[in-house]
Amino acid sequence: MKAAPGGIWSTALDLPDGTYEYKFVVNGTEWRYDPRNPNTVSDPYGGRNSLLQVGGGFIEGSQAAAKIEIKWRSDLRVAMQEAAAGKKRILVFFGNRGSQAARYIEDNVLPAAPSGPFINNMFIPLRLDMGTPNQRAMAEKLGVFRAGIVTVYEPAGQPVKLITSIFQPQQLMQELQGASGAK
Repeated sequence: MKAAPGGIWSTALDLPDGTYEYKFVVNGTEWRYDPRNPNTVSDPYGGRNSLLQVGGGFIEGSQAAAKIEIKWRSDLRVAMQEAAAGKKRILVFFGNRGSQAARYIEDNVLPAAPSGPFINNMFIPLRLDMGTPNQRAMAEKLGVFRAGIVTVYEPAGQPVKLITSIFQPQQLMQELQGASGAK
C-alpha cells in the first residue's frame, strides 16, 4: 500500500467480480476493519471484516436483485427421499441467522436471480441451522464447521461440491451448473 496526504492509504489490485472481505493491518500487529466502509460482516474471532464489491451485483443494504423464495426443506431424510424420487441432487445451505455473512448469503445471494430459480428447479434445497445443536452436530458429521457454506450431495449422501466463499448470484450459478447433474 502507498501513503497519500491526509492519512489515506491505497493500493490497486486486479480482482474478478465478487464480494471480498478485508481488514487493515496497522503497524504489523493490529487488525482493523475499514472505518470509512459501512459494509461489514462478522469475522470468526468476534470482530468485523469490511466488505468490498467488485463489478456487478450488490452488497446488503444496496438495491438488491429480484429474489424468489427458496423452497427449503429442514429434514435430511425427507430431502434424500425427494431427491431420489425426483432424480435430483440435494443443495444444503448451512445457515445461522446470528451470522451476518450467512444471513447475507441466505437473504441476498441464494434467492436472487438467476440462482434462486435454478436452485428450486434443479435441486432439493435443504437448510441446516448451525445455531441449533442437533443440526450443527449433523453439519459437523458432514465436515462443515461454520455457517454460510453451500454443499451439493447425491441423493444417497455422497458429496459432489463444496462452496465456501461469499459470492454473487452469477458466481453461484457458475459453481452450481456443473454440480446440478443436469444432462
